Amino acid sequence: MNKFMLNFHTFLFLITAFLVACTGESPDSSNEDSSTLPKSKAEINTNTEVKTVSISTRPFIYSVTLQGKIEAQFQSQVRFKQAGSITKLYVRNGQNIGTGQLLAELDKTELQLALAKAQNQVAARTADYQDKLLQQRIDLKDENEISKELRQSFRIGSGLADAEIALKEAQLKLEQATLKSPIAGIVADLEFKTYQYISPDKALCTVYSAGQLEVAGEVLESEIGQLRLGQKATVEAVTGTQTFEAVLQEINPLVNEKGLVKIRLRLLNPQGLLVGMNVQAQINVPRQETLVVPKEAVVIRSGKKVVFTVGDDGLAKWNYVETGLENQQEVEITKGLKTAQKVIISNNLQLAHDAPVKVL
Repeated sequence: MNKFMLNFHTFLFLITAFLVACTGESPDSSNEDSSTLPKSKAEINTNTEVKTVSISTRPFIYSVTLQGKIEAQFQSQVRFKQAGSITKLYVRNGQNIGTGQLLAELDKTELQLALAKAQNQVAARTADYQDKLLQQRIDLKDENEISKELRQSFRIGSGLADAEIALKEAQLKLEQATLKSPIAGIVADLEFKTYQYISPDKALCTVYSAGQLEVAGEVLESEIGQLRLGQKATVEAVTGTQTFEAVLQEINPLVNEKGLVKIRLRLLNPQGLLVGMNVQAQINVPRQETLVVPKEAVVIRSGKKVVFTVGDDGLAKWNYVETGLENQQEVEITKGLKTAQKVIISNNLQLAHDAPVKVL
């Protein structure tokens, strides 16, 4: 039995010696201070590289953005008040015209005959009216000496009153066969040609004030409190890169079922724009001086807004913030930061509080 125990202890000793030889360490090497050992390259580059900006108090540029269409300040669908065939057409699409300028004429043959017939009826009924005066022994020269009521009774009885009304109607219809523009502007939507038939339910063309154009659009009801008449705006057509200046001219005091409010912008330099164009507009809203940071500085953690700053110790600091208005690039900070702090604007999505960072 003693011989067996001796052989077992010898076996354990040999195994221990073999393990020590493989590791190249002495049993006491585990007590050596690890801080004195050289660090690997991966351990040295653990700091997160970030970009920062220094924040300060300055005016914040806030813009209300909207989609809209170009409309004319003055626009009229011009149409005849009676049906007929177009015999003369004086304008074309794109033509600039003045107020009262001739646009087109209808065939007047039947209208002229109706006018002549009405004139003959007035002459005949005038003779009947005079006969009635003579029957009452009223001198025609003294007609105005009788009462107005009596004269009107004789005019109605003779048919003269109705004949004069018919004459005025014939004259009016003849005048309405000539169409004139009610406003100065540019001709558009002219689709009729000479000798075509046209009825009052069809507009001959549209005339609009090309030099007085507006942008009609809608903004969210939450933004309407920022808007005031006279605020400046910039307008850009969807199909181009040129920008146009405008001012806020009208706010409709009604919120529709979609939570939107209609507004109108007056264009100051509308050259090159056409009625019906789709545009995008930005209304510039003046704001007081405030703390402003780039939008990429604000991250959401657990449903709250957080901005990371860099402390003097080179560590990222977690700051809960409250924000105000924002535009496409920046956001107002109303609480949580101070001026001159260095705000982290990159690699901050997964950053932790007191994480070591390297400022680029």
